[in-house]
Amino acid sequence: MQYHAHALAVNGVGVDLIGYEGAPLPKFLTDDPRVTIHRLANARMRFRIRGSKVIYGVLAAFDALRTSIRLGSTLLKIPKPDLLLVQNPPALPTLQVACIVARLRHVRFVIDWHNLGYTMLALRLGRRHIAVRLARWLEMIGGRSADAHLCVSRGFSRFLAERFRLTDVRVLYDRPASGLEAKFSMPFCAAAAVVDGRVGIDTFDADRLRDPGIVSMMARVIMRVGAGLDPLAPSLTQARIRVRLKDGRELTASANGARGYADRPASDEELAMKFLACAERTIPHDRAIRAIAMLRDIEHIADIRALTALL
Repeated sequence: MQYHAHALAVNGVGVDLIGYEGAPLPKFLTDDPRVTIHRLANARMRFRIRGSKVIYGVLAAFDALRTSIRLGSTLLKIPKPDLLLVQNPPALPTLQVACIVARLRHVRFVIDWHNLGYTMLALRLGRRHIAVRLARWLEMIGGRSADAHLCVSRGFSRFLAERFRLTDVRVLYDRPASGLEAKFSMPFCAAAAVVDGRVGIDTFDADRLRDPGIVSMMARVIMRVGAGLDPLAPSLTQARIRVRLKDGRELTASANGARGYADRPASDEELAMKFLACAERTIPHDRAIRAIAMLRDIEHIADIRALTALL
């Protein structure tokens, strides 16, 4: 949603960006006079409970009520928009509140589908839990209330059309407009890994963003919430990858945290390769080799200026 806001703003559109408090926003949003940012406190009482599904469900309903009031109040206070664009998830109560406000203010309501909210609840309660089935039904009904839909893959578009009976679902591929955006685009990174066999700093060069092979592969990347993943595990530490080949075979693997994490330290060879890939963009290869040799023996360097001179 941040990049939607940025893209609209650079094209002269005024944007009211509403989201939960948390990580700091990038400067291209906070410094843009066309973007007005509205931060909502995230209701998280349900996360204080471990073990009891009943109490978790009650507190989740209470959190949803508090969020509804905060979101509805903000949507009614901002200047009347031409379009209300909502990212899903979170589905509850966002879709219902947005729909009500859109109808009250007579504006078009569009949902940007990134995933399915009920599947995230299923990680905690199980897919057959009554609360999960209710959440799925509410998400489907909320989706049907929208005027149009965006999603990032043909597969997801078919799912929304066939399972949720949604119409006017447009596939808007997650095509990053800059190297920075590409680094945070899972479809781009996954497609580049398949096409090139690796992802490095040069993967995010401007010409690679438009590479026909990567662009074509991005359309085949589908992200889902894995039902078997631990919902309490730290962020970015769990992932399962499945690649379906033309001959019908499927290749699967787990990626539990990137190299460089405390519990998965990078090897000396991996560190050296990453350093050289970065350094050789600005200094000659021989100087980069000498610099990394000195870095490995830095405790014995008599004068640190010998190292900085190479850099």
